[in-house]
Amino acid sequence: MTEMLGQIAIAEDRAGRGMLTAVVVRKDSGRPGDGFFELARKLGRDTTDRERFWIEELNRVYAYWSNPGRAG
Repeated sequence: MTEMLGQIAIAEDRAGRGMLTAVVVRKDSGRPGDGFFELARKLGRDTTDRERFWIEELNRVYAYWSNPGRAG
């Protein structure tokens, strides 16, 4: 599962739509797991403030996918 989520996150990020896996959260915490933030760092993102980064990434994903006029 981790590998598949990583591939999705990378592909979506490269396409400029944000890390779609920001919507995938742990049942026990309601937050993404460490792997999400590790991959974000590998993609050159600043994850110093995890909560802020995650919320910004969610907003980026939501902005793209909630736009009915988006191409694709």
